[in-house]
Amino acid sequence: MVDSFTCPDCGLTSYNPNDVANGYCGHCHKYLKPGGSVEGITWRYCITREVIDGEDHFTVREVYTSKDGKLSWTEEAIAPRGGTWRDCADDIGLMTRAVNGRILDLSLDPPQLVHPKDLLGITEGD
Repeated sequence: MVDSFTCPDCGLTSYNPNDVANGYCGHCHKYLKPGGSVEGITWRYCITREVIDGEDHFTVREVYTSKDGKLSWTEEAIAPRGGTWRDCADDIGLMTRAVNGRILDLSLDPPQLVHPKDLLGITEGD
C-alpha cells in the first residue's frame, strides 16, 4: 500500500513522502498536521457562496485557517492586485487555484468548506 495524504480542505491527494510526513497540501500551500506550520495560520484564496435575497452569489475571498482548524475570511470579496503587472498576474494565478478547491459556504451556520458537488446535489458516481 502506498502512503498518501488527502487534504481535508481541497480534497486533493499527494503521494509525495514529504507531504505525507508533514501533512502538507501543495495545492492549498499549507500544513495540516499539528506543528507543520510555523505561524500556525495559513491562508488561501477561496470561492465563497452567499445567498442574498434568495439568490446564490459567488465571490473570491482570502480565507484563513488557524492551527486549531477555525476558519476566518475577509469581510468583502477581493480583486487581483499587485504593485506591478507581474504581481497582479501572480495574484490572478493564485486565485485560479480556488477553482479546484472547496467552496466556503457562508450561507451555512456555521460557515464551512464544502465540495462544489455538494452545492449541485451531485452524488458520487454521477
